[in-house]
Amino acid sequence: MTQAIKTIHIYTGHTFMGNSDRFEGNLFENTIVIFSKERKEYKPGKKIIQLNGSKKDIEKVIGICQKAELVVLYDLDQVKIKIALSLPNHIKIAWRFFGHELYDRQRLKYLSKTTQRTLGVKLILEKFWEKKNITQFTKALNRINFFLGLSEAEYHLLVNNWRRLPKFIQLSFPSLDLNPSSINFKLKINEPSPLILIGNSMAMYNNHIDIIKLIEQQPNRQQFNFTLLFNYGLEKYYTKKIRKLTRGKNYFHLIEDFMSLDEFNSLYERTSALVVNSHRQMAMGNIFTAFKKGVKVYLNEKNLMLHWLKKEGFRVFSIKNFQNDLQNNNASLTQNLAINNFQQLKKLSGKYSDEKFQENLYAECTLNKK
Repeated sequence: MTQAIKTIHIYTGHTFMGNSDRFEGNLFENTIVIFSKERKEYKPGKKIIQLNGSKKDIEKVIGICQKAELVVLYDLDQVKIKIALSLPNHIKIAWRFFGHELYDRQRLKYLSKTTQRTLGVKLILEKFWEKKNITQFTKALNRINFFLGLSEAEYHLLVNNWRRLPKFIQLSFPSLDLNPSSINFKLKINEPSPLILIGNSMAMYNNHIDIIKLIEQQPNRQQFNFTLLFNYGLEKYYTKKIRKLTRGKNYFHLIEDFMSLDEFNSLYERTSALVVNSHRQMAMGNIFTAFKKGVKVYLNEKNLMLHWLKKEGFRVFSIKNFQNDLQNNNASLTQNLAINNFQQLKKLSGKYSDEKFQENLYAECTLNKK
């Protein structure tokens, strides 16, 4: 009989807690640790420990982890680096890579020239982060056993700059029980103006200003509802610039209030297009929701994920396509293309299923056990 691996999942905050759902089953015995002062109610049946994140709390978690066989770190901040470097080598460590942990350390590569010019001196002052605590960070990379990522293509790109990355393990994608008939095309058509989402957050990696300037050049811009998702992230010099550029223009709207999952899905049901002008992997949750809801997706040509998604069979489009589609009032998917993307998403969740992910990781964790 297969013995479940004792696994500790460590989060900072509640935002991405659903990531550990892919471990549910017979192969992993899961305990979730959350560092957060915000108290929430959790689903029954989950073993969850919530702590504030004090030095005493961190030491307590290190003690808990020392009794585990596998520790999964969601993000790689200073607290998780400390935990990783405190654990003996016989305990396996997996890092669920989100993106910013590496991209933030080479940010100039992923900001457009327009974004860089806008930030100016502010960007130079922030560049210290690229070298901040690099020694401890590098030690943590050497200690961690597994890199849990969305795409092996992205992993190989990152290895060019970070040669000592842990071994890649392909993450699973959520199963899709619905069928294409769940896409509500009437809702999109009945919108007073076609709804186009710009970016996924307040993050500067969205390079919003390039898209805002592109929109401003369109004579028919008043016919659209360009909505920026500004309800996730921190208010900074960059975000103030975006607010200034969009203020007083009735074709621009900012969503600033937190949305429940139902509200998030409802927004995408009404949306015609999603534009993410990032030069790096980000917003994949938004992109997959877009595919599920029949939304046309535009990505920057410099974003590796545009090319990866095309190879996986999705119909995605470039920012240049977006400019042409605005001029021709074509910033929405045909039903055939929407159905294609839905079906490809379903194929992807089968190709990279939770079961396959669990089997691969379990095999790696037990590889050298007698």
